[in-house]
Amino acid sequence: MPTGRTDGPASLYGGASSALGVLACLIAPFAGYIGAGIPVVFAALAITLALIGFAAGSPRRSCTVGLFAGLLGFLLPVVVTVA
Repeated sequence: MPTGRTDGPASLYGGASSALGVLACLIAPFAGYIGAGIPVVFAALAITLALIGFAAGSPRRSCTVGLFAGLLGFLLPVVVTVA
């Protein structure tokens, strides 16, 4: 049994939400070519994981980056599709 602090699943929500949010932002400009649903799904997952991470006590900076990148990755394809 390891002693000390180990990374459990609850501490990884922030990093996962950051990665998905940034990925959604990177894919969003190409939403017309690959389908608008893919970045929206990544962004929704990023927002969900960020909110779970806030509740679980994950690092706040990672969760904040994931939340705002997810919001941007969600709104960008929606605005481009509607406009």
